[in-house]
Amino acid sequence: MACLLRWAALCALFAMAACLAGCDLEPTVLYVANDGPGHSLQLTDEQQECAAPGRVCFSTLLDVTTRGCWMRDSSNVRARFQDDEQVVPVQVFKRTAFAELRHVSLE
Repeated sequence: MACLLRWAALCALFAMAACLAGCDLEPTVLYVANDGPGHSLQLTDEQQECAAPGRVCFSTLLDVTTRGCWMRDSSNVRARFQDDEQVVPVQVFKRTAFAELRHVSLE
């Protein structure tokens, strides 16, 4: 019986490790601004590699996604990437369902 319990515990541990390995660890997108066909700017609330008060953002152009940092700048969002900087008015951004669920606001 003890061997069966050990086997069950080992299987549960393996299943949990497999589940964690398959988890998506990318930050969850809260706001999206679409700037023409094939281009979008996505904002998250994760800080990760961004210096405070910056947060992680993604700029997608066609099939290429670039990771950067964003911060609120007056009535705009300023997004900085390795070779680019974008300034987008706050009112252009649309909340995602996740932002609504968390009651997050850019204001």
